[in-house]
Amino acid sequence: MKTTGLWLIVLLTMLFPRTVRAEMDFDTRVFRPPAPAGPPVRVDAPPAVRQGQVSLVTIHDPAPGGEVSAWYGKKPISLIEGDRSMIGLLPADVLASPGPRTLRIAWTDGQGLHRRDFLVPVETKDYGSRSINVDSAIFSMGPGGKKKAQEDERLIAAALARKTPERYWRGPFSRPAAGRTTSGFGVRTRVNGKWRDFPHEGLDYRGAVGDPVRATADGVVALTSDYYYTGNAIYLDHGEGLISCYFHLSRIQVKEGDWVKKGQVIGRIGSTGVSTASHLHYGLHLDGAWIDPGAFHRLVETLESGKASAGMEPVGKEEATGGLMPGKDR
Repeated sequence: MKTTGLWLIVLLTMLFPRTVRAEMDFDTRVFRPPAPAGPPVRVDAPPAVRQGQVSLVTIHDPAPGGEVSAWYGKKPISLIEGDRSMIGLLPADVLASPGPRTLRIAWTDGQGLHRRDFLVPVETKDYGSRSINVDSAIFSMGPGGKKKAQEDERLIAAALARKTPERYWRGPFSRPAAGRTTSGFGVRTRVNGKWRDFPHEGLDYRGAVGDPVRATADGVVALTSDYYYTGNAIYLDHGEGLISCYFHLSRIQVKEGDWVKKGQVIGRIGSTGVSTASHLHYGLHLDGAWIDPGAFHRLVETLESGKASAGMEPVGKEEATGGLMPGKDR
């Protein structure tokens, strides 16, 4: 009897394959127990990110034990874990092309993998411009200068691409030097009547040769040497894609691999590399983007105080009263 019933099922499957399989699938779906419902997840996405700035995305109430990931465009972004939320840092490079970008949030819970996409465009931001006249000989490359500059770019690119999974920094950030800022972030410079290829990708601090330069946050020395454009330079890895840069130093007081603490003296102000006077160039690079250091410092302060919201951009402007570094100090 059992054999006859089995052959009957086989025969029906051959004669009416779609009908029998559909019935089998239907039965399986009816009696499959439902997956447990996960907690609701709410995402506060920013309306836009401006060139050279960092906006925030907040992911509320992720499932306990679940995983959360986020991408802006095609790049993963850094996430800061809170008590019942996660905050993502969305950077836009100072030279990022304006236009639409996709912010993708993915998370797991008892029901499996979920995904939500948001349209978060990059918007332009005008940081102003200036015109200066300097001795053109400062930009003249001597024998082997071009080759050294290209070799330097390769080493520097590798350091900036670091993505240490652990976050070393904890806000607020400290000042890298005691002097006032003399050249603001993002400013475009016309030197001797010709526009430079890059806007200013950091802040310049006035100082005398030998004045101390301090680490703005905890981190590991990723790279340090004498480079063609930047002179004596230090690159600190603060974890999760954040790198701070200190250029034109007269003296370097750390070596690669050293662990440094916020406020520690790591070098001395100078005028090495392509520079017209003693000063410190301080830059921040986050997940592939040069960002405004002053604005990011203030953003971290708001995060620490719990007042930050998605899409907020700190107000205030760094002083820009002339330029000590008209060249490509990046």
